[in-house]
Amino acid sequence: MTVGGEGFIEGEATDIKATGSATNVGDGKVTNTIVFTAGEAFKADNYDITRTEGELEITRKTIYVTADNKTRKNRVNEKDPELTWSVEDLVNPEDRDLLTVNTRREDPDNITPGDYTIYADGKADQGNYHIVYKPGILTITDASDPLYNFAYYNKTWYRLQRQENGIITENPLSYYLKDITGNNQKVLKENEYRVIPYDFENQVIIYNGKKFVYSADGQPNPDYPEKSFYTATPRKDDYITAKHVISNFNNWLIPDEQRYNVPNNTDSFHRNFDIELYEAVVVVANNGEDKVYTGNTQKVYPGYTTWVLNDDGTRTKLNNNPNFGFKTYGEGAEIGTYDVDFTIFEKGKISGKYFAVDSEKGKFNIVPRPLTITAASDEWTYDGGAHTNTAVTVTSGTLLGRDKLVATATGSVTNVADTAEGNNPIAAGYKIMRGETDVTKYYAITVVPGTLTITPKAVTVTAKSEEFT
Repeated sequence: MTVGGEGFIEGEATDIKATGSATNVGDGKVTNTIVFTAGEAFKADNYDITRTEGELEITRKTIYVTADNKTRKNRVNEKDPELTWSVEDLVNPEDRDLLTVNTRREDPDNITPGDYTIYADGKADQGNYHIVYKPGILTITDASDPLYNFAYYNKTWYRLQRQENGIITENPLSYYLKDITGNNQKVLKENEYRVIPYDFENQVIIYNGKKFVYSADGQPNPDYPEKSFYTATPRKDDYITAKHVISNFNNWLIPDEQRYNVPNNTDSFHRNFDIELYEAVVVVANNGEDKVYTGNTQKVYPGYTTWVLNDDGTRTKLNNNPNFGFKTYGEGAEIGTYDVDFTIFEKGKISGKYFAVDSEKGKFNIVPRPLTITAASDEWTYDGGAHTNTAVTVTSGTLLGRDKLVATATGSVTNVADTAEGNNPIAAGYKIMRGETDVTKYYAITVVPGTLTITPKAVTVTAKSEEFT
């Protein structure tokens, strides 16, 4: 930081610096010390210098934290959405992680349709920032599902009217049937009827929070081949009034004597569909257990597991596989990883309430044969000469067929002091040969050194006896 100065001769003292530094609010007031770093032109001894030090201080930057607007329906079992917040004017985006902000909403137990304030709050001063908090809005809307009136005539379902919250919002004359009377309906002329078939194909029903699309033939819907589906089998000459959400359908029969031509009594005609629900699943081949290399083709039949596909893209594993009759199989001979695939799989096949929309492969491995080779251990009595034992043997695991171990131990001992645990190592370059072919890659080899021992030689030392006069 350059510093101003007065009274210097022009051309001298052009590079006076202040060295103070402040970064964060927590640094407090920092003295801005003057340092003279002028070039040769500056002759400090020529001046009587008065120094005035400065101070540096970081103050908090004002930022704005706003509670995000949210929406929900006023269903009793529906929870408020996660309350989140946004921030503006941060110096560094990563500083967001250093802020502590709480969110809550006005009257949290009230689900009456309307607008409710979402509050974002916390400490006003946090780190290098002064925070101004702004509220958001939670908008709760009416979740009442429309009520439809249906009739069955000539093997076809027809929709008569639509009600929402007790108010008829759709009541086209062309939906009336011959000889049908009732609330908000009228008797048409004899043998006169105008009808429009009800379009199940464009309806989605919800059961236990999962969406189902309609299928006319009890097979996966061709427009939604990987979507769970339902079938609706109507019963001849019955009226129904049913909510659009399947879990709220009425489910009781209408006595035969009440089914036809009962003026102003449509409420007695309530009746459910026969509903069948099918959930989309994917079958996943299990991974096979590792196989040890044998030189021959090896096979696995590990079976499979079944996973239900959820609407949010996740999966839920079934504890018991539906009886699809699918089979899995994998094979390999060399060391490596191999696919486990389905030998029998039929896309769209149904078993119970499940249908298979796809399959996924598994894996299994063929791994090297474990083998332990050990250098010889031996013992000699000291004789002044060097001793070795180059033998190496297989001490765990087995060699295949004509495979032979080629290995040499390299230890040597002469003196008792040469004796040490593991002093007979196996030389690098050990291998397994099959005739003229090196097949070491088929073995996972553990090397164990041997121990060569020199024991002391027994000797007798006797001092000469003499007599003197």
